[in-house]
Amino acid sequence: MPSDKQRAALHDLAQHLAKAVDVFHTERLYQLLTNFYFIEAKVFILGAQPLIEDYDLVRNLHSLISWESLNTLILIQDTVRLSSHILASDLEKAQVTGQLAGQLLGRLLAYKTPQIQALMAQAKLRNHAWLCPLTPSLIPPRGYLLRTLTGHDDTINTLVVTPNGKQAISGSDDKTLRVWNLETGETLFTLSGHNAGVNTIALFSDGKKVISGSDDKTLRVWSLETQETLLTLSGHTDWINAVALTPDNRWAISASWDKTLILWSLEKREVLLTLIGHTARVNAIVVTPNGKQAISGSDDKTLRVWNLETGETLFTLSGHNAGVNTIALFSDGKKVISGSDDKTLRVWSLETQETLLTLSGHTDCVKAVVVAPDGKRAISGSDDKTLRVWSLETGETLFIITGHSDWISTLTITSDGKQAISASWDKTLRVWNLETQETLLTFTGHSAGINGIVVTSDGKRAISASWDTTLRVWELETGKTLFSLIGHSDWISAVTITPDSKRAISASWDKTLRVWNLETQETLFTLNGHSRGVSAVVVTPDGKRAISASWDQTLRVWSLETGETLFTLSGHDAGVGTVAVTPDGKHVISGSDDKTLKVWSLETGETLFTLSGHSDCVNTVVVTTDGKQAISGSDDKTLRVWSLETGKALFTLSAHGEWVNAVAITSDNKQAISCSDDQTLKVWDLSTGRMITSFHGENEINCCVIAPDNKMVMAGERLGRLHFLQLLGR
Repeated sequence: MPSDKQRAALHDLAQHLAKAVDVFHTERLYQLLTNFYFIEAKVFILGAQPLIEDYDLVRNLHSLISWESLNTLILIQDTVRLSSHILASDLEKAQVTGQLAGQLLGRLLAYKTPQIQALMAQAKLRNHAWLCPLTPSLIPPRGYLLRTLTGHDDTINTLVVTPNGKQAISGSDDKTLRVWNLETGETLFTLSGHNAGVNTIALFSDGKKVISGSDDKTLRVWSLETQETLLTLSGHTDWINAVALTPDNRWAISASWDKTLILWSLEKREVLLTLIGHTARVNAIVVTPNGKQAISGSDDKTLRVWNLETGETLFTLSGHNAGVNTIALFSDGKKVISGSDDKTLRVWSLETQETLLTLSGHTDCVKAVVVAPDGKRAISGSDDKTLRVWSLETGETLFIITGHSDWISTLTITSDGKQAISASWDKTLRVWNLETQETLLTFTGHSAGINGIVVTSDGKRAISASWDTTLRVWELETGKTLFSLIGHSDWISAVTITPDSKRAISASWDKTLRVWNLETQETLFTLNGHSRGVSAVVVTPDGKRAISASWDQTLRVWSLETGETLFTLSGHDAGVGTVAVTPDGKHVISGSDDKTLKVWSLETGETLFTLSGHSDCVNTVVVTTDGKQAISGSDDKTLRVWSLETGKALFTLSAHGEWVNAVAITSDNKQAISCSDDQTLKVWDLSTGRMITSFHGENEINCCVIAPDNKMVMAGERLGRLHFLQLLGR
């Protein structure tokens, strides 16, 4: 850990420089803020936020530096802000892991100005082992994303922003509410008390209290000043999905899976009315500005407008073809917009009770919608993992924002309409700039998750397999796509190549494997036989046989000369997700959702022994080049190194925070690289079991591969982005 003296010295330096008002001192501060070693030291000792504030200082003295220098500072500051949730881990662990260098290169490589390139050159001179991006594959500055907030341990379901726009409050399936500082991205405090997930939050107009609804069937009113529960309301018989407050904050109205809404007196702490009429769970509720009506949305496909004085339904709005998940009211109280499981949004007139606009474009359920303060735009979030910004004048999509790796559950907008904050099942909140943006970067990759990558024996090309049902062949020197292979009718889960690199074999959820000629780009033949999706495939060292694994709980051994099944290996009690073959071609190792690995004889088809130890599904397995050890990765967040001679686990590698999806080994068997749903690649020393370094992507990383030179690393993300990296300092 850095000493208090070290921290104080750097803090004093920053404070001294902060008082500079003349050209000399401003130029000196500019030089420091474009120096990689100063940036790394400050992040390591004080964290990202004090560094971000240093850039604000110089930006306020913009008349003393050139436009080009100012632009450089803005780019670096925005990059540090984008990466701050990742850099925080270095500070917590008190270690320099190379994350800063990787984040700077991954986000700034597209910018060719001399100042940026000089910073990149400094970053590459690190002495430690690290994964160096070769292409700009991370979200760049000047894009829509401003900041990512992390801290919740489960799905985030609900979100509000305080009236001053400085704090956000979120509720999660981890049973807590978190209050965030939107300027720094830090959690100010956590509110704990619910016994189940928090689904909904509404903020009192004074910004001092908040009410939450939970799967524990209760509502809680919290003081944001004392951080205590002021009162608890019980009355629903099932989960509470939504809550809203009347403008005077005297009443709350809640919506539930029990198909009812309840109107509560917050002063008397009692039920005033129960609103009955929906025939399925109620998902959303808003209250009109006059406080006299409420509008609810339900899985019964309708919206209902209620009289809050009598509890009667005034009228019903019908038109959606599936459940209504979300509602937002226009500021004039005359129109409402709803989002549905039918993938559309509808704008309704509350005066004529008609649909004014239908907004189509999302490819999955719409879970969240807000209306901009000027009433001209709406922003929606969907299970398709995107945000869409719509014109409410034309009904057209203005632009699409991507970045979340899982369903978007809720979103809100700041009072000035310039920023949106979204929350997702990926456990993050993201702050977006809604003003027009321009970036230099067009991401390289597929249009959906990448599930497998393999490199040719000469190290010149790679082949990736994707959920978008295509294979892509890449030139490793340039990172460009050479051509695509199209033929499967469903997700492609894996790809491998023959030893001569002339043929590729792909495995798909369409239950087939395809053998491709990489010279003619044609399908040579299709392998049929599995009764469920095929999850993995490998080729024997002699190139004559392929072994596939399937969710039908079997492995099949195929002749690559005839396309016929030679024999089937049965024995797992659940789907088989991964397979590897030993270098001598005599044995195959499979990993399954039954939490075990099995070692099979390819001569007799018998199980030689079973490797037990993982506590969850086994997703990946590889064998060392000497055939003596295997390394497996699991949903239990660990990797295990096994002796293939004794069948025993030698040691366990623990550092990932989520499922381990894939692992690759260098040809000298000295290091392994693993990837995970925690969005990281980790490099391991196989002699000590120690993690050497880590690279943090933007989303869950599904697959990784090491080129024959043991330096080039490729990794594929769940959103289709491909990372080209170099392992330096090994």
